[in-house]
Amino acid sequence: MKLFSKLLSIIYIGVMLFLIAFFTMIQLGGESFPLQLKTVLSGSMAQSFPQDSLIIVKKEKISNLKVGNIITFEKNQDEVSHRITDIKKRGNEYLFETKGDSNSAIDSDLVDPKAIKGKVLFSLPKVGRVLLIIQTQAGRIASVLTFLDLILLEQFIRLLFASQKNQKALE
Repeated sequence: MKLFSKLLSIIYIGVMLFLIAFFTMIQLGGESFPLQLKTVLSGSMAQSFPQDSLIIVKKEKISNLKVGNIITFEKNQDEVSHRITDIKKRGNEYLFETKGDSNSAIDSDLVDPKAIKGKVLFSLPKVGRVLLIIQTQAGRIASVLTFLDLILLEQFIRLLFASQKNQKALE
């Protein structure tokens, strides 16, 4: 019973630390973190990551980007994640030709390096939906309440095990 209680405590602490880091990254993220969490809103890359996936985008030096990499960039005040199909040089500057995996044609505009947010590292299907919910007012409140519920649950389990120990000691 003691081993189970310790294991449960370790798992609980791990989950809580993960949740704290996750929510901190969401709230403070943006441009200040080297990793950014993004939600896929369209199906243009469905073959690589479906709509509502959570993608992890890492800031990357422009010189490290290669054909085949998936990049996230700003286009018309939206963020787009597409695959690099070609790199073109104009003067001293590199421009990137991109295409969504599910699209039949390449994107009409070349991507300026200044518009690139980073390179997509990996995706988690359907988890992006959670991110969208958490970013709403109701989602933030629900997140805080869930966090508090987990703390109360942990205390309840400790009391339960403590009362079982006390009962056995009396017998």
